[in-house]
Amino acid sequence: MPLAIQRPVFQKQLELAAMNHKPVVLHVKGCERELLEGIHEFPDVHKLVHWYSSKRYLQQYLAVPNTWFSVGPDVFNDSAVQKVAQQVPAELIFIESDGLEGISWAQNKPLDEIDYWQTMQRLYDEVAHLRKLTAIELEQQIEQNWQQFFA
Repeated sequence: MPLAIQRPVFQKQLELAAMNHKPVVLHVKGCERELLEGIHEFPDVHKLVHWYSSKRYLQQYLAVPNTWFSVGPDVFNDSAVQKVAQQVPAELIFIESDGLEGISWAQNKPLDEIDYWQTMQRLYDEVAHLRKLTAIELEQQIEQNWQQFFA
């Protein structure tokens, strides 16, 4: 869909989220700068930046109130995602997989359900390691983050 159509729709979605006190999930890949400009107008809306992997703009996104970040399974081999896992404050981080397909994509190989659960445990372990936490501490923090995100 052309950006000329997406921009006003995105703006309207943020307006509706603000009016109805609902969170939004932002897929910013390739439009990091442009979306960053748009979300500043909605400081009270809770925003989750989905699987952030840009080497630019992290500090600018961190400066936007009520903005959380998810880390995906490419944290094992993408230095930009590792940076997100390390630099985002603990109270603003989530772990995600995008399902079995997301993990398969990130690892560039087909996986089954058992692989999924093993990879998710490794993902928690890796992010915990990058943050100098135990996996249990990370899980507890993420539970608190969910409660805050949906508050």
